[in-house]
Amino acid sequence: MGNDKQKGGRKIASGAFLLVIVGLGTLATSFANGSTNIALPILREYFDITVSQSTIITISFSLVGAILTLPLGRIGDLIGYKKMYVGGIIANIIGTVLTGVFARTMVMFIVFRAIMALGNSMVMSVTQALLQRSFPPEKRGQIMGINSAMLSATGLISPLLGGLILDNYNWMAVYYATIPVAVIVLILVLIFMEDFKGTKIRIDYGGALLLVVFLSSLMLVLNGRVLKFNTTIMIVLGVICLIGLLLFILRERKCSFPLIDLKIFKYKKFALGNVAFFVGYATSGILGTSLTYYINYTRGYTSTITSLFVMIHGFMMAMMASFTGTLSDKIGPLKLSVAGAFFQMAGLFGYAFAAPTSSDVFLVIMLFVYGFGSGLFYAPTTSMVMGAIPVEMGGVASGTMSTMRNIGGGIGTTFFSLMVAGYAARHAGMGIGEAESYVIALHTILLICGAAFFVAMCLMIYLLINDTRKKKADALSVK
Repeated sequence: MGNDKQKGGRKIASGAFLLVIVGLGTLATSFANGSTNIALPILREYFDITVSQSTIITISFSLVGAILTLPLGRIGDLIGYKKMYVGGIIANIIGTVLTGVFARTMVMFIVFRAIMALGNSMVMSVTQALLQRSFPPEKRGQIMGINSAMLSATGLISPLLGGLILDNYNWMAVYYATIPVAVIVLILVLIFMEDFKGTKIRIDYGGALLLVVFLSSLMLVLNGRVLKFNTTIMIVLGVICLIGLLLFILRERKCSFPLIDLKIFKYKKFALGNVAFFVGYATSGILGTSLTYYINYTRGYTSTITSLFVMIHGFMMAMMASFTGTLSDKIGPLKLSVAGAFFQMAGLFGYAFAAPTSSDVFLVIMLFVYGFGSGLFYAPTTSMVMGAIPVEMGGVASGTMSTMRNIGGGIGTTFFSLMVAGYAARHAGMGIGEAESYVIALHTILLICGAAFFVAMCLMIYLLINDTRKKKADALSVK
């Protein structure tokens, strides 16, 4: 896949070595967060909070990413991807140390994890663009597949090792374990990673501020019930959210150096691909939180056993992502995206009917089906989205995808929290226990997620039909 290059008398990472560095960077910035999902029941007891309140831990991390990823992607285009990547690793190390050593209240825990989220956003905002610039277009699907496999491997390793650490030590040890890997990555990046820069233009700080106002108020509105805001505060936040969105769109349309060039959404594959990503990441956010509580809280398994269920999704993606990325280079990504959306939909509908009395085998099968669909879906769809836009807009495109991941994950987790809290309140006076109420809520949530993936599948079918028609028209014009 290419050998290391020489630049200024030193080796520059390329090919497999660059992918190793990027993979370790993903592990370093994502391991603790992935393990935290397994630790939610333990953190709930440690901080003495409810199930709904514990989701704020996950949502706050996603909120930071949703707010910052796009501006950071744009800044990465300007200052260079390596500088952004290095800054992200450093921020992650600082946040990890502070969380593990000093976070003894929920407020401190959330604040210090926000620093980790900043680091994660800095790294993820430029990862796709870095890979896009480092490899030729004909290998894009393969590389995006390998990158998806590395992301999946992180999702595989995090819950398993996190569960083992939690069962044998405590939640703080999860954060300590991340630090050596992050330090190694920092050294490798400083020595071997080549820098890439995009277009030399100014940064739209006003647009960035409006985006922060919009996304912050949006997440606060969505979590107002959990945060116990009164009606007046909710209305004010809702108005601020709408005004922030309107002003952001107006500014970006008129600004000569926009944070997001809205023309990027004229590319149908880019726009609709990101909608499909939003559905996928929202579902992943729901599944990551709900499955932990379902296995640990409702079925009563240990953190290690819970992690084995959670890691099925990551295992399937890691097994398939590289293969599907390469296959998408040969047959095109859209057919695989359609199939992936279908299997994810089927797995979610099956999981929805996995009652507490259902066998573990049935639940595992449904999780394998969902993971199989994810393995078919993400790498080809990423290749399609990144291939639909000009290369100089790679940072914005990469940042947009990461923003969709964070917004989707945050909204998905928020939706889960609201549904669980709503069902608990409704069932409180009906003699229905908390665990039974949770299962009823989860059933409804998963059915809605399955329906959302049906919509995503229809969008991919629409793009596939358009693509097929275009190819036929081009073939006829040649004749």
